[in-house]
Amino acid sequence: MEEAKMGTSSDIIITEIEKIRFVIQDATGLDIMYAYENLVFAEHGIFLLEVNLESKDKLNCYFNIDFDPDKRLLFLEKLMRTASLNGMVIVNKGTFEMKQNPDGQTFLLSFFEA
Repeated sequence: MEEAKMGTSSDIIITEIEKIRFVIQDATGLDIMYAYENLVFAEHGIFLLEVNLESKDKLNCYFNIDFDPDKRLLFLEKLMRTASLNGMVIVNKGTFEMKQNPDGQTFLLSFFEA
């Protein structure tokens, strides 16, 4: 398990954000809820994509631990297909859990590898 703290900073380092938005919308019908550093959260927190810092066209996908496992596979297949058609690669990395910190302004992400 890996953990990360996230705040309210808007330091977005994603250069392909519109391409990623298109992949998410085309594959799932969802939009981007939030982007922070190299993480892109889909609406409703269903999944997030982590942009590989060494290769902007490689995205690691983590699904919310509470999202139905059967639907995860369906979403993943659609995301992978759409990403491939747009010159990107999506890799299933596992799940994540998000909890708000007591300060109410930041939250803690825990990642669980597949």
